[in-house]
Amino acid sequence: MVSPAAAGAIETASESQTLIARIDAKLDIRVRARMTESEDGILRAVHVETDMSAQTTVTDVIIAGRTATIRERSGQASIHERAPPLEGR
Repeated sequence: MVSPAAAGAIETASESQTLIARIDAKLDIRVRARMTESEDGILRAVHVETDMSAQTTVTDVIIAGRTATIRERSGQASIHERAPPLEGR
């Protein structure tokens, strides 16, 4: 789904589900993603939530200039953050 966001930006959202079932077990994987682009089509932010049965992993990426700040959290664990430089921008 594509919708307008603040300051003329565009937000794209998607959702998927995969169910893997075996004789005595199943794995339910759900992924929700939201990407935000500036009005000129430059990617500015990504938010992804992945549910794997009882565990949820959240990843947020904020792009500013030549750096992408990435924050990841899995379940109740603390947030892991890194900010690698972007090549070719």
